[in-house]
Formats: sequence, structure tokens, C-alpha cells
Amino acid sequence: MGWVGGLVNAVCLVPELVSVYNDRQTDQLRYGWLLSYAVGLMSSLVYFILIGVAPAYVTGFVELVNVLLLLGMKFWFERRTDAEDPLLGAAKRADAADAPRNTRRGRLPGF
Repeated sequence: MGWVGGLVNAVCLVPELVSVYNDRQTDQLRYGWLLSYAVGLMSSLVYFILIGVAPAYVTGFVELVNVLLLLGMKFWFERRTDAEDPLLGAAKRADAADAPRNTRRGRLPGF
């Protein structure tokens, strides 16, 4: 049962990773949330490793990697210019053209 719950938690961020990678948009992610989530996962991992709960620390490590990937993409995509990444420029132009109908803001990640 621990493996199933851990795997579900570990893959919950995959849709957000794919969305951020495809859209090159990280406005919905906040550094504070990403950093506090990563610190919480690291603290839990240390505890789970010390008490030897393999389902918790293996799946927690996968979840931590996903959070760190999101953090890295946020940092990377916010600093790239339109000239460096043509997809980013296209996404910004499409977002600006679609602004009145844009429902991306206010959505929960992954929904």
C-alpha cells in the first residue's frame, strides 16, 4: 500500500512538468512554494532513510527530483529571451493575443 500511495504522489507533478516544458510558462509557479516543498521533501527523505522505510524514501526521491526539475525550468525559462528560444516568443505572442480568453491563471497546477 505504501508503494502505491508513494508512486501516486511521485507522479502527480508529471503533468505540470510537461505543461511547463511545452508552454515555457512558469507564471503559475512560485519560488517560495517550490523551495518550501523541496525542503520539506528533503527533511522527510532524511527521516525515512534513517528509519528504513523504502517505499517512502524511494518515491519521495522521485517527487523531489520532479520539484527540482520544476524549479530549474522556472529559473531557466524566466531568464531566456525570445531570441534565445523561439518557442518562448511564440508562446508569449499567443498568450497576448489570447489574453481575454486565457484561463491558465487561477488554475490549480495539473488541473
